[in-house]
Amino acid sequence: VTATENTTDDNGGGIFIKNGTLNITGGAVTKNKAAGKPESFTTATGGGTIKGQYGGGGIYARNSSVTLNNVSISENVQTNEKDNRYHAGGILVYYGSLTMDGCTIKNNHTFGTSGCGGGAYILHADSTISNSYIENNAAFNGGGIYFYDAVDFAEDKCTGKHTHLITGSTISGNTASNIGGGMYVG
Repeated sequence: VTATENTTDDNGGGIFIKNGTLNITGGAVTKNKAAGKPESFTTATGGGTIKGQYGGGGIYARNSSVTLNNVSISENVQTNEKDNRYHAGGILVYYGSLTMDGCTIKNNHTFGTSGCGGGAYILHADSTISNSYIENNAAFNGGGIYFYDAVDFAEDKCTGKHTHLITGSTISGNTASNIGGGMYVG
């Protein structure tokens, strides 16, 4: 699969998936752009309905299972600078799971003064990353990868407890203007 040079004013410049399963073996998600568009949900702490996270220049996955094998995610951009909820230059996984093996996430970035996850933004999702490279991505927080699991910002029935396992992988050359150049976990 190759998704290249696509643009949207919504989420998922290259690929958008919601409530489904995405399996890709081989290929590239490259030079895509997403401005991001709000989605709403009810919080687990009863805080009412709030706007969710959005962006995902390369891939946006919500309530979905994503498995990537030998896939390159590069030079994707989240383009919106107006709001602090626009994230993920490369891939945004928002509830569900991400499994990556032999992948490269590089040269992705997100704009704005609080954009998170230049390479990847993993929000309330389990993740297993093996034998992969996360390099030269940029964001305000979490230049390479931004993991966020705090229960104060979770959909109803979400515990805020998720597992992140990274093995045999390299995280290097990433930049954050604020915190977590390579990785932020919170």
